[in-house]
Amino acid sequence: MSAGRKPKLNFTECLRQWTTCIRGVRHRLGKDEKAAKETFEWLLIQDGQAEVQKEANPLLGDLFAAWQQHITSEGFHPSRLRLCKERLREFLKRMGLGARLSDLHPAHVDAWINAKHSKADKTKPVAKGTQRQYASLLLACLNWCAKPVNLGGGELIPSNPLKGRVKLQRGGSRGEEAVWLPETFEQVCKVGHPNFVDAVKFLAWTGIRPSLLTRLEACHYNKDQKRFDVDAITHRRKKLKYIRLPDEAIAPVDKLVAKHPTGKLFRNAWGDPWKGDAMQIYLFEMIHKRIKTKDLKWQKGITIKGLRHSFATAFLRKHPDKIEYLRIILGHSDYKMIFKHYGKLVGQHQAIAETMSTFSAF
Repeated sequence: MSAGRKPKLNFTECLRQWTTCIRGVRHRLGKDEKAAKETFEWLLIQDGQAEVQKEANPLLGDLFAAWQQHITSEGFHPSRLRLCKERLREFLKRMGLGARLSDLHPAHVDAWINAKHSKADKTKPVAKGTQRQYASLLLACLNWCAKPVNLGGGELIPSNPLKGRVKLQRGGSRGEEAVWLPETFEQVCKVGHPNFVDAVKFLAWTGIRPSLLTRLEACHYNKDQKRFDVDAITHRRKKLKYIRLPDEAIAPVDKLVAKHPTGKLFRNAWGDPWKGDAMQIYLFEMIHKRIKTKDLKWQKGITIKGLRHSFATAFLRKHPDKIEYLRIILGHSDYKMIFKHYGKLVGQHQAIAETMSTFSAF
C-alpha cells in the first residue's frame, strides 16, 4: 500500500474472498460480505484509522478498540498493553466479531474464564487471582466506555452491562504475605536503576499507593512541614491530605525537587514519568528476565504494592498502640482495611482493637 492511500474492502477473485491491505499487510476476510465488512471496520479501528462513534448498541470490537487506544495514550507499559490486547482479542473471538453490547451477558464471561487452564496442569483451572484479573480487565474496559468524558471516560455506552453482575473471585488478605524482607529491599536498591530505587525508597518511607506517587510534583512539596500536600490530587473519597516524610527522606526529596522543579517528580530511566503498572512491570522483568538479575535469589511474590504493606506492618510492630495514627497516614476512612490486612498484628493487642472497633462517644 502506498503512503497515504486509504484502505479499502475488495473482493479478490483469485482468492474467492474479501480482502483488504493495511500498511502493506494483506488481510483475508472470508467469503461473507457482512462479516468481512465488520472485520474490516474492526481492523481500521485497531490501526487508528477510524473513529469509534457513539451508538445505542455498538459492536464489542469497537468498544475494545477504543479502550485500547485510550490505554495506549495513557502510556501503559508495552508488556501490559500486549496482555490487554491479547485477552480482549481472545474474548472477542469467542463471542464473535459481530457481537454487540446487547449480546453480552455475565454467563459469557464465566464460560470464558472457566475454559482457562493452568499451564503447568491442563486439568486444573487457573488460579483465583488470575480469574479475577480476566474479569477485571473486561470490567475496566466497559467502565471506561460508560464513564462521562469530563471524568476521563469514553462515554460510548449508557452503562456497563456487567457491573455488579460478574463475580470476582475473592482471595485472602495479602497484607502480611506481601511484606518485603529487609534483604529483598536491599537487593532491589543495589541492582535497580537509580530512578526506580528513588521510587521504591519513597514508597517504603511513606506507605502511599504507587498511583499517588506517579502524580507528585514539586509544587506539592511543603519543606517546612516535612510533607507533601496532596488533598488536591487525591480522589474525593480518599481521606489522605498529607504525605508525611521521615527525616531520612528529606535530602532525597530536596534533590528530586531541585532536579524536576516542574512536572512529575518520579521518572523512569528515560526521564519520562512513571505511569500505570510500569513500576510493577519493571520489577517483574528485573526478577525474571534480565540477564544480570534473573539468576539472583528473589523473595517469592513481591510486588510494588507490597511496599505499602511493609510500611504498615513495620509501623504496627513498632507502634502497636497507634492504630489511629496509621489510619491517618494510610488515608483510610475507618479501621476495616487495617483489621483485614493486618489482623494478626493488631490481634497481638486485642483489647485495643476491640475497643477501637466498637467505641462510640454517643
